[in-house]
Amino acid sequence: MRREIQRYLDEHGATYTTEALRRGLLDAGYGPVEVDRALAEWQEERSGGMPSAEARRRFRRWALLLHVGGLVFVLVVLLVVYRAPFEAVVSIAGVALAIALLIGWAISSAIGRMLLPSTGLLVALIAPAVSVILLGGTCLALATAAIGPPPRVGAVEVHLDEPAFDGVGAALCHGANGGYVSVFAEDVGMLDGRTVSASVNLYPSSAGPAPVEPGAEPPVDGPRSFDVGITLLGGGPGEAPGDFYGAAGGGEIEIDASGDGLSGTARFDRLARMPGDPTVDLGAGPESISGTLSWRCE
Repeated sequence: MRREIQRYLDEHGATYTTEALRRGLLDAGYGPVEVDRALAEWQEERSGGMPSAEARRRFRRWALLLHVGGLVFVLVVLLVVYRAPFEAVVSIAGVALAIALLIGWAISSAIGRMLLPSTGLLVALIAPAVSVILLGGTCLALATAAIGPPPRVGAVEVHLDEPAFDGVGAALCHGANGGYVSVFAEDVGMLDGRTVSASVNLYPSSAGPAPVEPGAEPPVDGPRSFDVGITLLGGGPGEAPGDFYGAAGGGEIEIDASGDGLSGTARFDRLARMPGDPTVDLGAGPESISGTLSWRCE
């Protein structure tokens, strides 16, 4: 290192950042290679082998970004791939994972700072990266086990005899393999200015709807029970509760489904109207409906 550069760094090193020191030397006419080598040598002499303040800041920044990225990745997978409820993901999984990753960041950062002087930034970041993979992967595995497999996409077609209606819409299908299957289409068309949604549920036994543990494989032996529902909403998907038509209010349903329950056709006859929120005036729908509902899931 030139004596002039050494003197400049000793005089101004405590006042200016490394980038400002480098820019000042370049402006003075020294070459970039010589300046960078001199800066590295000067910093090593000052720190006695310890990483510079800039290197430590860069390490902390990257370690934090890795853990924040792990948190965002897990939440996106739960929300987009597994279609988990937003409130549950943010309030439960998000908070638990954030706390776990915060602890992991603190521990892995301490390990990384010990490695930084002798290994450099990239090797030192291995500790935070391992922390993110282990903690994020564990939380994702636990959450997906509780939620169950991600839904399949599909389609539902609805035909009503009276009032006359034909509609089709995209659907989400939960469950399979001869167990519980739920198919729901939020929007299959409009009837008298109201959005029509449709659902069909198949249960693994004739006992009727029963709690099924998420991700569990219920027995497939024996007859299946089922229900079909048609809802007239207040004008758009997700709006105020409207009129619901299902067998609970009276009527008959016959169903012909595939062995895995992922496709089939249901014929319903005289499903009775069950009004939704009585405080919302949406206009009375028909007293009963008859028709068919067909579904298929990929």
